[in-house]
Amino acid sequence: MKCRRILLPASMLLLIVLQCGALLPLSAATFPQRHYTVEDGLPHSNVLRVFQDRRGFIWFGTQYGVARFDGKRFEKFDDYEPFRSRQFLGFLDLPDGRLLINTYDFNLHSFRDGVIEQLRPRYGEIPEGIVQMCRGADAGVWLNAAGSLYRLRNDSIRHIPLDDEFHLEGIVPRALFHIELASDGTLFVCTSLGLYAIRGGRRFRPFADLIGKEPVFVLREDREGTLWLGMSGYAYRIGADREIHRLETPFTQGKNLKVMMPDSLGNVWVSLEGGYLGLIEDGTTIRNLTGTIAPPNAIVNDFLADREGNIWLGTYNDGAYCVLTTQNVNYTREDGLVNTYVQSFAEDRSGRLWAGTFNGLHYFENGRFYEYQLPGGKLLPNESSFNLIESLAVDSSGRIQVHASSYRRVILESDPVNGLRPTELTYRSFLSKFLYVDQGGKVFTPEWRGLRWLRDADLVHFDSIPDLASRRVFDVERQPGGRLWIATDSGLYSLDTTEIQHYSLSDGLPGNEIKDLCIDERNRIWIASNSGAACFEDGRWRSLTPRDGLSHQFCTAVADDRLGNIWIGTISGLNRLNDNGISSYTVKRGLVSDEVKTLFVDSRDNLWVGTSKGISRIALAALPTTVSAGPPVYIVRAGSDDSTWRDARRVQTSFDRSSVSIEYAGLAHSYPEGIEFQYQLAPADADWRSTRDWKRNYDNLSPGSYRFMLRARMEDGAWSAQPAHLAIEVTPPFWMRWWFLSAGLGLLLGIVYGAARYRTNVLRRRELEKMSVQNTILQLEQRALNSSVNPHFLFNALNSIQYFFNKRDALFHANVFLSKFGKLIRLILKDGKRQSIFLEEELLRLRLYLELEKMRLEEYLEWSIRLAPDVETDTISLPVMIIQPYVENAIWHGISPLKAPGRVDIHISMRDESQLQILICDNGIGMDRSAAIKSKHQVAHDSQGMQLTRQRIDLHKRAGQGRITVEVEEADPGHPTRPGTKVSICISV
Repeated sequence: MKCRRILLPASMLLLIVLQCGALLPLSAATFPQRHYTVEDGLPHSNVLRVFQDRRGFIWFGTQYGVARFDGKRFEKFDDYEPFRSRQFLGFLDLPDGRLLINTYDFNLHSFRDGVIEQLRPRYGEIPEGIVQMCRGADAGVWLNAAGSLYRLRNDSIRHIPLDDEFHLEGIVPRALFHIELASDGTLFVCTSLGLYAIRGGRRFRPFADLIGKEPVFVLREDREGTLWLGMSGYAYRIGADREIHRLETPFTQGKNLKVMMPDSLGNVWVSLEGGYLGLIEDGTTIRNLTGTIAPPNAIVNDFLADREGNIWLGTYNDGAYCVLTTQNVNYTREDGLVNTYVQSFAEDRSGRLWAGTFNGLHYFENGRFYEYQLPGGKLLPNESSFNLIESLAVDSSGRIQVHASSYRRVILESDPVNGLRPTELTYRSFLSKFLYVDQGGKVFTPEWRGLRWLRDADLVHFDSIPDLASRRVFDVERQPGGRLWIATDSGLYSLDTTEIQHYSLSDGLPGNEIKDLCIDERNRIWIASNSGAACFEDGRWRSLTPRDGLSHQFCTAVADDRLGNIWIGTISGLNRLNDNGISSYTVKRGLVSDEVKTLFVDSRDNLWVGTSKGISRIALAALPTTVSAGPPVYIVRAGSDDSTWRDARRVQTSFDRSSVSIEYAGLAHSYPEGIEFQYQLAPADADWRSTRDWKRNYDNLSPGSYRFMLRARMEDGAWSAQPAHLAIEVTPPFWMRWWFLSAGLGLLLGIVYGAARYRTNVLRRRELEKMSVQNTILQLEQRALNSSVNPHFLFNALNSIQYFFNKRDALFHANVFLSKFGKLIRLILKDGKRQSIFLEEELLRLRLYLELEKMRLEEYLEWSIRLAPDVETDTISLPVMIIQPYVENAIWHGISPLKAPGRVDIHISMRDESQLQILICDNGIGMDRSAAIKSKHQVAHDSQGMQLTRQRIDLHKRAGQGRITVEVEEADPGHPTRPGTKVSICISV
C-alpha cells in the first residue's frame, strides 16, 4: 500500500547491529495493565492464588482472607467465620457446580449459590497444609498437602504413596512442589526427587533418563499439548512428539523456575526465585520482563490466564496485577524510542519495521526499538529544529526513503561493506505527511504546495493536474488498473490517463481536508478527513461520523488489513470497522494514547499505531472476527434493609421492608468501563432500560411478585445471550394474605348470610307487626266508629226527633232530621271497614254531621267549609273518619258550653305539593275552660274519642302509611271569654 519491502542480506543486518553498538539488556514492551491493592479491596497484599471460576469471576486467595472480583468490585467473605484470618492456597471448580476452596489449616470449603459450607468427608481426615488442588480424570480431586499426595473421591480422602523412596536416606522427606493433570489423563507430580506420573493406577517416572532425580518445581501443559518443566536455572520444552528442548535462563543462573503458565497466544509466563519475571514468546528463549509489570523486586506467587486473554499476577506483598489482553503491546521511551511522537512507519524486505519520530529513525528488533545512527552520529543531528520524520517508504530497489520536515531527504540503500549507506538530498520544500511508491516504482512526494515525483536523483513537479500547484497534498495512492488518487486540503482528486475528477463536500465527502486515504482488497476508496471518514463504492460516497460510532470526527489515518478490517485513527481513539459494525480502542482498552497519528499493517498481520505518546502493536490474528457476545451477567448481591442475599436467584421481603437494592456484574475484565447494562423489572417496567451503573435500587415496592432481568454488552458487541434473573417477592401484610382474605371472605359471607337471615326475620316480624297494627287500626277504627255514634249524639238526636214530633208545626223538621241521621249512619256503616277514603267522601259525611248538629243546636251553631282551588277532592285520600272527631270536639266542648251562638270554620288547602292542611277553628270557650269543665264533669266518652284518634294517627305512621301531624292551640288567646280553639291537621298525600 503506502510502502514496499526489500530483502536485506544477513551480513548487512549484522553490520547494522555493529554500527548501532552493543545490544542493551533485553527489555520488554509496556503491557497495558492494572494494579490492585488493599486500597482497592484486596484482603491482604500477599496474594497467594489467583483463580477464575466457571462463571468468570476472579478469586484471590491471600495471606489473610479471600475475595471475589467482578471487574469492578472486590467482595470479601469476612461474614463467614471460618474464612477470617486464614491462608487461602487453592481453588477448584467441581463438576456439581461447587467451588472448592482450601485453607492451609485442615479446612476444605465449598461455595455455591452464595452459600459457604465446610467440607467434611465421611471417610478419612483432611490433611494439614494443602497448598494445591487439581481435578482428576475420574471426577476425583488430587491434593498436594504437606509434601504428600492425597486423593478426594466419593466423600473419602486417602493418602497416595509415590514409591518406596518417600524419604531420602530415611532422613530428609521428599518435597512435593506441584501437581498437574495433563490432557491425556496423566497426573504429573513435581518433587525434589524428580518427576513422577500416575496414569491408569500405574505409578512411574517419566523422562527419567533426562531428568533423573533433579528437582522439578513446576510442570504445565499448553493448549498444543506441549509440556513445560521448570527446573533450577533452566526450563524444558517437551513437544507432543516428545521432542525435548532445553531453554537456558542466562539472566538468572542458579535460580529455581517455580511458577509457569502458558497463555492463549502461545507464550509461556515464568517466575523465578528472587523476583525475576520472564516470557517465552517463540519457544526458544526466555525474555526478561523484570520491572516491566511489577517492580523489579516483586515476587510472583501465581499466574492466571483468564478467558479474555488477560494475564493476572499474584505477588508477594504487592497485591495483584492484570496485564490486559496481550494482543495489545505498547512501546515508549523505556522500549528504546528516542521520542514518543510517532509519525511514520515502513517495513523493509527483510521484514524489519522502521518508525519515524521527532529527531529519530528507529528499527524494531527483539521486542524493542533501537535508534538508527550513522557512523558519524545521528541521522538527523539538528535537534533544535522542527525535525520530524514525516514519511518513510521503501522503493522498488529496496532503498528506504526518509523524508523529514526540515527540508531533508535521506535515502538508505544497501552496501555490502557499510551496511545501509545514506544518500542525502536537500531541497527547499516543506514535506507533507506521506510518501508513496507506486507499483511501477515511481516515488511520489506530497508537499506543502503540490506534488513531486522522483526522477533519477531529481524531484520533478507532478503537473498532470494543474490545480495541485496551489493545494497541499497529504497522500497519494494508485488503484489497481492505473487510476491515481490524491488527497489534498481541498478535496480528493483522481486521475486516469487524461480524465481528472474532483470530489468535495458537494459530492458527499464529510470534509474537504483529506488527511489520509487507502484502497482496500475490494477496491474501495477510504478517506480520513477533518470531519469524518468516507468510503467510495459503486460510484457514490458513504460517510462515517460519530453518529455512526466513530470516536471522533477529526480523523487522522486510515488503513486496511487482510482480515477485512478497516482501521480509522482519530484524535480521540482508534476505530475498527467491519461487517459487524464499528468498535473503538482507547487508552481504557490498552492503547498507549488516544491521539492517533499514523497506522501501518505489517506482513505478520500486526497493526502498528503511531501516537503522540508512543507506539501500540495489535496482533490482528488474536482479535475476534465476529460480533462479540455480550459478557456474562450475574446478580452478585441483593439486599433489603437488614437482610442480604449473595448470588441470589430469589429474594423475599415483607411489605414494611420493601426497598430492594440489587448489585450485579458484567464479567469483562479487559474493559469493564465499556459495559452497558439493560434491566427490566416486570411487570413494573414495560420495556428495557439502559444504564452504566452496577447497582439498582427500588424503593417501596408494592406487595406482589416481580422479576428483575439484566443483560449487558460491550460498546461494539451484542447483548448477553442469557440474561440474569432475580425473582422478588414482597409479601403483603397479614390482612392481605390469602388465608386472611379467605377467612375474611368466609366471615363476610357469614355476616352477609346472617344479615340476610336477620333482615328476612326483621321483615317477617315487621310484616307480622304491620298486620297486627293494621288489625289494631281496624279494631280502633271500629271502636272509633262505635265511639263516633256515642250515646250523647244518639240521645240528643232521639230527643230532637221526639221534640220535633211533639210539636205540631215541627213534624217536617223531625222527618228531615231523621232522614239526614239515617243517611249519616248508613255512610258510617259503609266506610267502617275502609282504611282510607277520598276527601270528597269525607266532606260529604262531614257536611251531613254538621247539618244534623245545626238542626239540633239551631241558632247556636254556624259552620262553614272552604276549599282552596288547588285541592283535588277526588284524588286526595286520607284516613277514614280523621276530621270528624276534631269537629265534634269543637262543637261539644267549645260551642255547646257557651249557651250562646258559636261558629266552626273548616279550611282545607295544600300546604305544599305533598301535604294537605286542614284547619278547624271555633270561637268557643277555649282550651283552658274546656279542660276545667272536663275535670269537673268527667265523662268517659268525651276523652275516649280523641284518645282513639291519637292512637289511630300513631299506628298509621308506624304502619308506613304516611305522616299525620296535629297541632292544637287557642285561636284568639287575647279574648277574655271566647278565645276559641284552632286545630291544624297536616296529612302527607
